[in-house]
Amino acid sequence: MAKVSQTAEIVKVKEPDTAAMVAQGKRIIPRLTIVIKDQDTLDDATKWAQAAEQWIENVEATVDPVVDATNKAHKAAVKMRTDLLAPIAGPLKLLKSAIFNFIEKKRREDRQKQLDLEAEQDRKNREDADRIAKAAKKTGADAETVEAVREEVLSRPAPIVQPRVVAPETVQTRVTWDVDRERYSLYTLVKAIAAMPEEGNHLLELVEPNFVNLRRRAVSGKETAVIPGFTVKKTVGGSL
Repeated sequence: MAKVSQTAEIVKVKEPDTAAMVAQGKRIIPRLTIVIKDQDTLDDATKWAQAAEQWIENVEATVDPVVDATNKAHKAAVKMRTDLLAPIAGPLKLLKSAIFNFIEKKRREDRQKQLDLEAEQDRKNREDADRIAKAAKKTGADAETVEAVREEVLSRPAPIVQPRVVAPETVQTRVTWDVDRERYSLYTLVKAIAAMPEEGNHLLELVEPNFVNLRRRAVSGKETAVIPGFTVKKTVGGSL
């Protein structure tokens, strides 16, 4: 097993004194609801917006080092855990998969063998029922007796397949289902969605808008951007 470092960087963080920042923030908050009606209120709103932005910068400058140090310690601990577990976790995953697949394969084979035996027994029962019914008729049996004989023969059960492999007592298997995430055709899915009416189209829940790419398309086209099914909106912003 590869040698794994047993030490992670432990960062002791001194919590900053934020009392003054909290007090200053409380004074700024009411000013951010100003209603802009004229030049004076516009100038006033700009002043307080700039004060709020400066306050945010001050808070980030104070707190970000704490966040960075904590993230650094977290990443170091996660790496240590990953490096420590990797030599066992990988082979263990493969071995567990082999165990579960082997048990499921044998169970599937047993189920198929049982189905084959039942089909063969059903075929044999029908042949025997016809033969015995004919013989009963020849001996003068009435229709009710002949039918009773047939039902008895047809109900003969098939032999029960005994499991060739028994899962250890502590082992529990389960079957899960998913789609193949490497082999698929999104175009085929979209065509199927388009071929169905919008109302009650259950395939629509299988797709989600890619807003990152949609935004790129909107930014690229601006006023001339045309995206079927979406409205391109303009937002006015800036800096103070």
